[in-house]
Amino acid sequence: MKNRFDFEQEIMGAWSVVDDLKLLHVGVLERDLTPDQISNILSGMTDLYQMKFEILFETFESLVRDKEI
Repeated sequence: MKNRFDFEQEIMGAWSVVDDLKLLHVGVLERDLTPDQISNILSGMTDLYQMKFEILFETFESLVRDKEI
């Protein structure tokens, strides 16, 4: 069973979207990524963060249900 510390770690993991977007920004400006490459990266990020946020919300729901928070 997950606890509030797991929840905190999942929040911090989801927050990394900002760092990933900054890295993509550098890639666009300094590495001359092609539109195809940018599209593939964004598509992958979309799937990844959808999964991260779903897991995060499931953890939140379980903690509320178990009166942990």
